[in-house]
Amino acid sequence: MIEPLRDLYKDEVREIAGRSVFRRDPAQDALPGPGLAVRIIGEVTREKIEVVREANWIVEEELVDRYHPWQCFAAVLGLGTGVKGDNRVHGWIVSVRA
Repeated sequence: MIEPLRDLYKDEVREIAGRSVFRRDPAQDALPGPGLAVRIIGEVTREKIEVVREANWIVEEELVDRYHPWQCFAAVLGLGTGVKGDNRVHGWIVSVRA
């Protein structure tokens, strides 16, 4: 380990770390973290966790394979109402960030 890292500039740390470390998607990192709960606005419920889990899987399948973004994720914003054809529909609003 190189000490102290705080005395190095960002580009020097990147050179030491190499591409495999600093270009990783934090969501797939092995370090423990808050998980999917931080991608839910408001109260965290089992239903919202299932929605964000499925939405995140879809985003990763569609975006990562085609465009290879550095980071991408889906977040649940809440319930919303929309119009499909002549009918109103209610569902979850999901935001995608890539």
